Amino acid sequence: MSTSRNLDEVLARYFRDYLSRNQAAMTLKRRLDELGIGLAPLAHHLAIRTDHIDRRAEEFLQ
Repeated sequence: MSTSRNLDEVLARYFRDYLSRNQAAMTLKRRLDELGIGLAPLAHHLAIRTDHIDRRAEEFLQ
């Protein structure tokens, strides 16, 4: 299995888990899906810039 494929699988699991615990993120995903954009571009952008999305999000929730 290629490294790229492994990364894709890890990211997919990571975001499924995140969405299952975060109603706001799920709402954002639904809206982005409705627009034909999807969550992937935004999620990948965020994931590349932080090693832990929940911790990074706390900065904006306080």
